[in-house]
Amino acid sequence: MAGAKNTKLTTGKKADNNIPNLFEKRLEMLTQGYTEKEEWRTTSIGIPRALMVYYQQFPFWRTFFEELGFTIVVSRESDKTLVTESIETMTTETCLPVELMHGHVIDLVNRGVDYIFIPFIVNAKEREGNKTFNCNCPWVQTYPFMVKAALKGKIE
Repeated sequence: MAGAKNTKLTTGKKADNNIPNLFEKRLEMLTQGYTEKEEWRTTSIGIPRALMVYYQQFPFWRTFFEELGFTIVVSRESDKTLVTESIETMTTETCLPVELMHGHVIDLVNRGVDYIFIPFIVNAKEREGNKTFNCNCPWVQTYPFMVKAALKGKIE
């Protein structure tokens, strides 16, 4: 074809881009200094590996409960089995992150923790200079109540 330029298609990826995995970095920062104890010597409190409770506020809640003398136990990472267990206990259709909360609670129950921490949080604190109203989704607000209703008779 006359006048056609010789163009080369590329994927846009460099062979060695040196871009850090920010998900891994965030998880590393969240869990800095935390290692789960193999033997629980004090009353245990389970923290579900879910939205706000874990991925946004774990350092705060971990410090709070450790200072009170609790042994902190975190639910396992989400996997296919946990998703299946979650969906089997659901009483209504919700988004996946809310459904996963059920599986994380079941995991903690099966591990024998003494208590499970699922706070009832309506609003998150606003950041200085950001006047956005930080209201949580109604499903997130109702975590404790939905899980309790869905697992009634299966756990105390």
